[in-house]
Amino acid sequence: MAKRILTPIDGREQSEGIVPVVAALARGAGSTVRLLRVFPVPERVMGAHGQTIAYVDQEMTRLTAAGLDELAHVEAQLDGIDV
Repeated sequence: MAKRILTPIDGREQSEGIVPVVAALARGAGSTVRLLRVFPVPERVMGAHGQTIAYVDQEMTRLTAAGLDELAHVEAQLDGIDV
C-alpha cells in the first residue's frame, strides 16, 4: 500500500470530505499523510474608488495564515496519523 498519501485541500468545505477516507487508508496501511494547500499569488486589493486597501504582501500574509489555520484544522482530524 502507499507509504505517503498526498491530500490536496482547497479551502472549500467539500474538500474536507475526503479526510475520513484518507484517515482510514492511512491507518490501514500505516501511511504518512501530506496535506497540500495552494492558492494563487494575490494582487493588491482595491477599494470601490481605486484606493489600495491591502498590498500584495499584506494579502499574502493573510492568505498564508488562513491556509495554515485550515491545515491545522484538518491535521487535528487525522489524530494518530503521521502528518
